[in-house]
Amino acid sequence: MKKRVVFLIPVLLLALILSGCGGHAKPGTAPIPAEPPPLSESGAPVGARSAVSTENGKTVSDLTERKLIVDVNMDIVVEDVAKAEERVEKITSKYGGYVASTSLSGEEEEKSGSMTLRIPAANLDDALKEISGTATEVERYSRNTKDVTAQYVDYKARLENLEAAEKELRAMLEDVRKRPNASAKDILDVYDQLVKIRGQIDSVKGQLKVLEKLVAYSTVHLTLTQAVKPLPGTGWQPGRTVRAAVHALIVSLRWIADAFIWTVIYVIPVLAILAIPLALVVYLVKRLLRRKGRKREAKPE
Repeated sequence: MKKRVVFLIPVLLLALILSGCGGHAKPGTAPIPAEPPPLSESGAPVGARSAVSTENGKTVSDLTERKLIVDVNMDIVVEDVAKAEERVEKITSKYGGYVASTSLSGEEEEKSGSMTLRIPAANLDDALKEISGTATEVERYSRNTKDVTAQYVDYKARLENLEAAEKELRAMLEDVRKRPNASAKDILDVYDQLVKIRGQIDSVKGQLKVLEKLVAYSTVHLTLTQAVKPLPGTGWQPGRTVRAAVHALIVSLRWIADAFIWTVIYVIPVLAILAIPLALVVYLVKRLLRRKGRKREAKPE
């Protein structure tokens, strides 16, 4: 019996302790929430992935069509420069473009001309193909494409931010005007900020307009050269030889100029850097040889 009493005492004590602990908690009390995660400057939790506004899971870069500026340089040889110029102008108009500038020079077989064409990007390839068909020879053709999508998106974002700021300033200006104790200085301060924002909006809109026009219309720099008729019975075309010689001269002069620039900017500095340690080594060797010579002279015979 005593053994059973001794065994029950610790059990009862443990039950009382557990019941006391349970009584401290009030029924229906919610657990204390964990400390919320720190927020970044944008208001999003630190470590959360920041995303650009999307539509159907696509990013802004996906939604924005690529903006490309295309520049074409083409030199063609034609039978008659004046007639070819008229033909090129008609082709350009046919594909929805226009001639931005044109010029003619020379007489007879030395005639030449240059034209700057603005052709819709969608019709560029077809127009160039037809223009090439008017030539007896295409001497040079180059095409440069510049992707300005990022610049376009940046301008769009800046414009949206500036327009939002303008809207806030207009609301602020109305609020200031309605205040009975508002001074003229208060109104002018807000108005000055509104004028500055308006100027920035006009500037960005202008840049966007220029960019959109450059993207919509490709630029073609066209050079027209009169075809030189060969001398009777020889097949020799001196005009073509002259052009080839001039072209070779330009290439040679360009090579000489490039070689000079590389020599001045790269070769001479590198040689100077290499010459410093070499000169130091030569100086130390000479000094060492002089010391040995002096020691030999100082020894008694």
